[in-house]
Amino acid sequence: MKCKKTLKTILKEKFAEQNIKIEENIIPRAYELFGSVAIIDMSNFEHQKLLHDLSEIKKTIADALIERNKNIKTILLKKNKLEGEFRTGEYEIIFGKDTDCVYKENNCVFEFDITNTYFSTKLGNERRLLAESICDNEEIFCPFAGVCPFPIVIVKDKNVKITAVEKNPYCEKYAIHNIIKNKAKDKIKFYCDDILDFLDKHKKKYNRIAMLAPKINHEFIDQMFDFLDLENGKTGLIDYYCFCKIDKNTDEVQLVKEEIKKKIEEKNLKCSFKNIRKCGNRAPYQYRIHIEIDVCKK
Repeated sequence: MKCKKTLKTILKEKFAEQNIKIEENIIPRAYELFGSVAIIDMSNFEHQKLLHDLSEIKKTIADALIERNKNIKTILLKKNKLEGEFRTGEYEIIFGKDTDCVYKENNCVFEFDITNTYFSTKLGNERRLLAESICDNEEIFCPFAGVCPFPIVIVKDKNVKITAVEKNPYCEKYAIHNIIKNKAKDKIKFYCDDILDFLDKHKKKYNRIAMLAPKINHEFIDQMFDFLDLENGKTGLIDYYCFCKIDKNTDEVQLVKEEIKKKIEEKNLKCSFKNIRKCGNRAPYQYRIHIEIDVCKK
């Protein structure tokens, strides 16, 4: 059986044919596919030098990617790291024109414009794991919900009610569309609002809070404890995501736990931690970590 060539192999051959000299370590080796939209990450410094006004290199990259996957309709180069309040990037279209994506995962379908909204295909397994940990009849709060991939995967096979909040206005139409498309409108209520403004207006209590934004969750964890239903001896759960450095000398997970425990004790509550797991990495020794925080009254 003939093995399909990798993107890097195809590019090396094409660059050699065209006598384009490029250091091997900066030749793109992979891409992320969102339905028919492909993204090649060219956001580091070496790639920036490579792509500066070199249209023939961009065309070669596009030709190689289409050779690798003929279903691709649009190709984007990601020119910088995800940044800003809504974790979006700067992209350059080198093939096609439509940046709307249709992506299927976990028996769900999601539509979004990747240039204006945040979506990671790499979190599909994490969405499944979180959904499996949830019980029927839970009332769940999902701040920073984006176009609602986590809430929709959760309600696919669980009888729960979810309140989803996202501030990015570009997410609103896609989130509502995705909720309807996946037949989840009876289980998910979506609000486009600033999280603190929303909490000020809504005083509902929840069994579980899924904090889905690891870069900024630490800024809002204090407020979340007040919206857990802890009456009559109940335990409230927070699925907390964070970025932590972990190597032979450092384990920031322990520091995160200590800081959270301190904040909880200041609220005259107590907690325990479980289901701690790595769910992807953002850089060498920098991991996305899931921590389930069980909270109850003292």
